[in-house]
Amino acid sequence: MARLFKLPVFFLALMFPSYSMGQQFDWKTGFLGFFDNREVDNTAIYGQTMFGARLAAEAGISPDSGNRFAAGANFLYEFGWKGPFKRPSPVLYYEGSCGRLRYSFGSFSRYNKIDMPVALLNDTLNYYRPNVEGMFIEYRGQDFRQNAWVDWTGRKTSAVRETIVMGLSGYFGKGMFIYQHHLVMNHESLTEPMEVGTYVRDNFGATVKAGLNLSHIAGLDSLTFIAGGIVSLDRQRHLYSFRYSKGITLEAGAVYHNFGLHELACFSDGLTILSGDSPYNSMYYNRADVYYSVRKKSVEARIQFSYHHIPYTDMVSTIILIKVDTDGIFGRGRKG
Repeated sequence: MARLFKLPVFFLALMFPSYSMGQQFDWKTGFLGFFDNREVDNTAIYGQTMFGARLAAEAGISPDSGNRFAAGANFLYEFGWKGPFKRPSPVLYYEGSCGRLRYSFGSFSRYNKIDMPVALLNDTLNYYRPNVEGMFIEYRGQDFRQNAWVDWTGRKTSAVRETIVMGLSGYFGKGMFIYQHHLVMNHESLTEPMEVGTYVRDNFGATVKAGLNLSHIAGLDSLTFIAGGIVSLDRQRHLYSFRYSKGITLEAGAVYHNFGLHELACFSDGLTILSGDSPYNSMYYNRADVYYSVRKKSVEARIQFSYHHIPYTDMVSTIILIKVDTDGIFGRGRKG
């Protein structure tokens, strides 16, 4: 643990000579408190209570307005945990921009970067794996943005399989029309040496959605209706070839001041997306979320009640989230 906390000091010591010639030296801290209780009695959906807090801190230096280097640590404590000590996760990355492009490389937060439907990317990643370890690049236009990213989740050893998650998302909005597409790929390789009975696995999930944004004519802060298609592809090499599943999704969302409602229905053949939420494995899934959220300066808070239904099973979940982000500048040098 002590070595992890020496990383920012070592990093900043290397950068200090540059700072003295006019660089900007900054800091960021973050806190995430979460209570996520999922009550269910069915093997298709894993019922559990996730209750804990994350604390993150980093220090960075910007040689100019388009580039920044940062180092720090991110620590999770799950309430009631009495097992082995969980090491903090290192934060170590470079981020920059060039015109309409922005990019990140290293171990950095996925918050405000990667936003995917939970059918493709489970929302519990925000609790247990908030950092992307890899690369991210995004293009932002006036009405359109597109990103792509790689998250290296497992390095090959005798006990760990090499695993990678890759994805991309695109968004377009013009007047009332809205459009989005998403793709995620999960790749599982083998251990070294290879464990008998394991196979290389390739798994894909994708969605294409379009709809209407009626916020400006409805008297609400937000009112949207979206429909689209969703597919999955899955194979384990030398065990079975690609298995294809498809479906459609229907969504409606409304927000008025701090109150919100979101309704979703998915009809499919039964999707297989390794990084996605398990209820989408069912041929029918319905979800309704009612929430109250507050955002003031550096603090965000949200309480949400959700009803989930798949054939023969109902589930109720309650989520309480508190997120605090602060930042500052230690000093400014002359620009040069």
